[in-house]
Amino acid sequence: MKTKILLLGIILSISFSGCSHYKYITERYLKNTIETHKTGEYSNLKTIPVFSGMTVNKNAYLELTGYSLNETKGLVIGSERVYLIRSRSKDDKLVAAETTFIELTADQCKLIIDNYNTLENQITGDKRKGREEIYRDFTISNDLFISFHKGKGELRPIYLHLWIKGMNHKVDAKRFIKSLEKFTNNF
Repeated sequence: MKTKILLLGIILSISFSGCSHYKYITERYLKNTIETHKTGEYSNLKTIPVFSGMTVNKNAYLELTGYSLNETKGLVIGSERVYLIRSRSKDDKLVAAETTFIELTADQCKLIIDNYNTLENQITGDKRKGREEIYRDFTISNDLFISFHKGKGELRPIYLHLWIKGMNHKVDAKRFIKSLEKFTNNF
């Protein structure tokens, strides 16, 4: 039992630390889904870290890795969420992790950058009435849309919401866009 609690503590501290180093969750997807392996043949996959870290609300680790394979350039986004599952006994706890991946083309990355300022200007110009909350979204693919949210007391948004397969990932907008611009301009 003590081993389970110790293991749980280690997993949670690693998973929820604010470290922005790469855990390489996207590597598995890149090497086994993007890249194909055939007996007796070589392949050449190039990758570059683009963005990593915990989401603002600390509910997920987000990792973006750019890649180049056979003249095709793209981006893989990996999201890892860790859940604490409680059983009927308060002493018996279990941790589960869920990892989600999506792929973006180079053109879809540019769509995010090209529409970011327009979306930010739209939400900044919106006036809330009473207790209403305002969302401004732009769809990138079936698996991803970006969103700004304006709630009580917010004049200008500082967080960008990445809705990945229906799950919200809140990130620092300026840091995210700067990382994505650096990737699209230099890779």
